Amino acid sequence: MSITNELLAHMSYTAAVQKNNLREQLENDVEAFLKNGGEIKHLEGTEIKPLPPRSTAEADNYASVMQVGALIDWCKKGSPRRSRRVAIMERTGLSKRRVSACLTPHATSRLTKHEYARIKAVLKDIEEAELEWGSWGMRTRMDVIERSIALLRVVSSRANRLSTQECMEITGLQQRSAQRYLVELEKLGYLQGDGSIPRGYKATDKTKQLFGAQA
Repeated sequence: MSITNELLAHMSYTAAVQKNNLREQLENDVEAFLKNGGEIKHLEGTEIKPLPPRSTAEADNYASVMQVGALIDWCKKGSPRRSRRVAIMERTGLSKRRVSACLTPHATSRLTKHEYARIKAVLKDIEEAELEWGSWGMRTRMDVIERSIALLRVVSSRANRLSTQECMEITGLQQRSAQRYLVELEKLGYLQGDGSIPRGYKATDKTKQLFGAQA
């Protein structure tokens, strides 16, 4: 233990002893005062009114400090090019204001258990998406957007299905990366798989509206 730590420990112990001695002295003085016929009266308006205990339901409605702290630490580990808090907003529907108020080191609001469950449900998906970006060779968010626009523009303008091979030609991705990329776009609601083998994809109404195609 360093000298500084020893001094702090000694000061803390000394203060605790002094407080205990004062408390015992006050109790002894009050006891002696009452034995000698003294009477203690409470002035009106000075009574100590303890706060009502928080209901179990209210206490159980919020995520614990440890749970929220773990989420904040997880957000810090994300790529500087892609904020994990932004990814949480996109996947859970929570507002930027709400996420900022609950998932920052200086949080001003408490995260409900329902919100915590919604966030926990998408963490793995976010981590997998981060890995996918690296395996796709798309290092920046703009790279992802540009390739996605190029692909979806082609799909929305055609009636026939899009194959993995065609996706590879449009995006320049390798086969496995192209397959994972198409699955991700399907999850986000931009493509719809046809269930055939090999799997093919068509544009959803969401994509057609985005690019002005007839739904």
